[in-house]
Amino acid sequence: IMPSLVGSEMCIRDSGVTFGLRDAFGNVADHDSSTQASLALASGTGVLSGSVLTVTASGGVLSFSGLSLSLVGSKTLQATSAGLTAATSSAMAVTPGAPTALALRTDAPAEVVAGNQFSVAFDVLDVFGNLCTAASNLVSVSLTGGTASSVAGTTVRSPVDGVVLFNDLWVELVGIGLVITAAAAG
Repeated sequence: IMPSLVGSEMCIRDSGVTFGLRDAFGNVADHDSSTQASLALASGTGVLSGSVLTVTASGGVLSFSGLSLSLVGSKTLQATSAGLTAATSSAMAVTPGAPTALALRTDAPAEVVAGNQFSVAFDVLDVFGNLCTAASNLVSVSLTGGTASSVAGTTVRSPVDGVVLFNDLWVELVGIGLVITAAAAG
């Protein structure tokens, strides 16, 4: 007689999650290759995504791979299967991914007097729009569009806690329709 499956244990590794099925006596149910389970976000905000969020056991192990969470913060995951006790992971800290974009945080004034300083700030974001607080990419600003002019001041800076503040810029010549553009390597 096969013991019934009553619980599970979970292990989180890289972008995958596995959990082992246990019988009523706490033994690994390595004979089970038919139990199906689903994985979901149990606590925290964001979206859990992956290529497959419902899997079938193989040798008593359910493996979910290629997972990602869209927002940073503390999260727990939960695996559920009909007739089994749900398994919830320990809390994990989700941190931002690699920087992929710059977003305007504080725009330059609509009108700037030639020679007067102004400020502009940009956020360094990952693919999900999370602020990359550990980003170190150098960011540069330039003027584009409108009539010819150039921007002066410190035009290349490093982010601090995911924000790049250019607080000592000025336009050298009078111009119309100018746009501040930011760019970062990588």
